[in-house]
This record gives sequence, structure tokens and C-alpha cells, in this order.
Amino acid sequence: IFDDRQNPMTSSHTNKKGVRYRYYVSHALLQNQKDLAGSVARVTAPDVEALVLKLLKERMDTSDQTSDLDIAKAYISRITVYADRLEVKTHDLPNTDTLTVSYAPKLISTRGVAHQPTHSGTIDKETRQKLLHAIARAQIWRERLFSKEIVTLDEIAATENFAERHVRFLLPLAYLSPRIISAIANGTAPSRLTVSGLARALPHKWSDQERILLNH
Repeated sequence: IFDDRQNPMTSSHTNKKGVRYRYYVSHALLQNQKDLAGSVARVTAPDVEALVLKLLKERMDTSDQTSDLDIAKAYISRITVYADRLEVKTHDLPNTDTLTVSYAPKLISTRGVAHQPTHSGTIDKETRQKLLHAIARAQIWRERLFSKEIVTLDEIAATENFAERHVRFLLPLAYLSPRIISAIANGTAPSRLTVSGLARALPHKWSDQERILLNH
């Protein structure tokens, strides 16, 4: 498992009041190089593992007796954690070598215990989920447009059951600054952010996006 700056993430844990909490942490943090860490440097292990296994089981033919560990060893090559999704590189899985699933990481304290953000004036959980879902969808569209499939906006719109103009309107979200995506995922982005507000007249430069959108 890696963060989105290609740093390996190591399994670790902490204990609190007799409860063991497992998580994955970027090597950049372990080496006191926070600036080199990806957009998500710590994630709760059970959340990531459950989501990836669910994704695999939906696409594979295996018996109920197959253990989760055996599934992971048999099919997973690499997991990359982004601020809004998990990307799973697979092997020996029919008809695919990469799976992507939307994911909104929880905030994790330095002791490894998950908690939810409580910043005033910031987005609520429902808004955060909507924003991350829209961003992930736009990024998938972008990948399809530039993949070997050579699909068109009309074809994507038909697949998603959207009007072509709606796909075109949301597509700029695929080019959103990683810092903004991280703020949304962590729940620290301003409460005024909406899907329409992000997509409308989004500046090309990340620095301009951050100046406009992260100004509380």
C-alpha cells in the first residue's frame, strides 16, 4: 500500500483503554519528512481493507471458505491511497488489472485513533461525500477520455445517464488542486464549497484555485 506520492505505507497500531486501533502510515511521516508525504498520510486499516476486499469479491469467483488473507495474496499487487479514492492494481483477476473506488479517509490523530473533524465553518459530512464522489467521477471520466478506449463525452454521458453538457460541466473537477481535495477529504474545507461552485469557472492554476476556494 502506497500514498499518492509513491511512499510505502506501513501497518502500525496503537492501544487505548484496552482497544487496539490499526492503521497505515506513510514512510515519509516515519522519517520525519511530512512535506514529502502524500495527500493522505495515515488511514485506518480496517476501513481500507474492508473496502478493497469488498471490491475484489464483487468481481471474482471464489468460495465462501476462501479467507480474506488468501484473497489479498492472490489478487492484489498494489494499493494507492488518494484523497478521494483507492486505486487497486490486481493480477489474475478476469478482465481487469486496475480497480478504483471512492474513498473518504477519516482524520487520524498522531496516536492513530480515528476521529471526525469538528471545525466550525467547514463542510459537513454529507457535503464532503458529495464533493469527493463528484471529484472521483470526474477523474475516472478524464482517465477514460485519455485511455486506449478513446471514448467521447457523449459516450460517457450515455453510460452515466447524464446530459453531455452535465459531463462537460463537471469534468474540470478532475483538475482540482490536490491541496483542495485533501482539505475536502479531511473536512477542513470551507462550508460554502459545493459541487456546482467548484465546477463553475475553475481557474487552471492550482495556486489560483487554492487562493479562491480555501479562503475561509
